[in-house]
Amino acid sequence: MDSSVAIAAAYLQLNGYFVLTELPVQVADRHGYRTATDLDLLAVRLPHAAELVPGRRAHARDLLLGQDPVLATDPERTEILVAEVKRGRARINEGYHDVDVLRFALRRTGCCPPETIDAHASTLARDGSIETRTADGHPCRIRLASFAGEPAAVGRVVSLGLDHCLEFIRARFDTYRAQLRGAYFRDPVLNLLGLIDTLAPEGAGEKELVHAP
Repeated sequence: MDSSVAIAAAYLQLNGYFVLTELPVQVADRHGYRTATDLDLLAVRLPHAAELVPGRRAHARDLLLGQDPVLATDPERTEILVAEVKRGRARINEGYHDVDVLRFALRRTGCCPPETIDAHASTLARDGSIETRTADGHPCRIRLASFAGEPAAVGRVVSLGLDHCLEFIRARFDTYRAQLRGAYFRDPVLNLLGLIDTLAPEGAGEKELVHAP
């Protein structure tokens, strides 16, 4: 996985999203099939997502997965991001405004009744955001997003800097050090940052976050 994609994916995980990375989009043409683009990130956050630390009932601890205000997450609805990641200046590839590509993304998440996908994909390509409802009537918002080393406004999509993502991850480690101590993260970015925190000279014993299995 590209390191920039990994940073953005780790950030979204800590904001309560389930994340798919570098997802190839296959389309048919007169020669057969080809890859139209790769979706760097396809992320879904379900309503009321939280991270519970089990224990005695009176001491159960809900860590309340981070809700970065920059994402403007609504905890009452399903949130979906279709995101592009760039190491340099922010931009959105043409594929992210391709109706066929967005139709693939919407169908992959299962967020919309099949009969509405074509119209929703067209609206998302044009506006960068759409509010809809799932087949059972639950509210859902789908947005295009950009993560970049040099963030900039890109049309009407959500735009975040990779440096901001790293700052958010480190702040979460600091806030929940007691709960995360001893955790082993399979995510490579979280594992590395936890290891760096463990090896830090100042207060290294108190900052231990990661142990090898």
